[in-house]
Amino acid sequence: MSRPRLPVLATVQRVYNHLGENMPAFVAAAGVWGIAAYAVRAALTWVALEVRAIPLFAASMLIVCFSGLAAAAFAVTWHRFILLHENPTKTSMMRADLLFRYLIRAVIVLVAYVMVVVFVAFMTTQIVGPSSSSGAWIAATAAPLGLAIALALLLSRLSLAFPGVAIGERRMTLLTSWKFTANNSWRLLFASALVIVPISIVSAFAHAAVDQLGERTTAGVLLMAAVDVMFLFLTTALAVALASFAYDHFVGPAEDRPPASHFN
Repeated sequence: MSRPRLPVLATVQRVYNHLGENMPAFVAAAGVWGIAAYAVRAALTWVALEVRAIPLFAASMLIVCFSGLAAAAFAVTWHRFILLHENPTKTSMMRADLLFRYLIRAVIVLVAYVMVVVFVAFMTTQIVGPSSSSGAWIAATAAPLGLAIALALLLSRLSLAFPGVAIGERRMTLLTSWKFTANNSWRLLFASALVIVPISIVSAFAHAAVDQLGERTTAGVLLMAAVDVMFLFLTTALAVALASFAYDHFVGPAEDRPPASHFN
């Protein structure tokens, strides 16, 4: 079945408009998990830097794991709010089954991504050395860039699987997402860039401003934790909205439950 091309600018505008128009719902959906993520991040950072009860690396890993869990839980809620119009305060803590499947898919994609990156990094170190030619160094520099673009294109093609699992549509697998988004790789990539790059730039400036206060002070630790969590959830909300609107575009309204033939 031929799928319609994704309207990049219209979809991106829809993403930003949706967040701006639904900020109270965003706060409600992110509230519990955001507070928990902030508390864990601030406490572990303070314990590692001030009390020195645990190594900083261990604290960082725990923060990453819990932040990922919190962001995934919020993502499931936000997908369902966008596609099924559910009240976010009623679903944020009640869909452990969907959260588990969501995390499994995220881990599969993340592990595959890391494996490819590690493999390319290893091969680059084997090929390039101090005596290597300039051509080898250029190739070693271009290869990671090409890999990053290729992986970004790949991940964008798999994005429909995440709103699919969030709304309980088991037929929308990673492979099905790949089929649905055929001939839209670059459109999805450009839309992702227009959504993620601006918020990343703003986040970088915010982090730089907090750094001026002294990140290792108690006030700096607490403020940096707040900035980290705020931008984690804002970025997640924008990425989830893009995937959800792409799902709506390629599959159709989620509440209509498309027939099985639609997934062939």
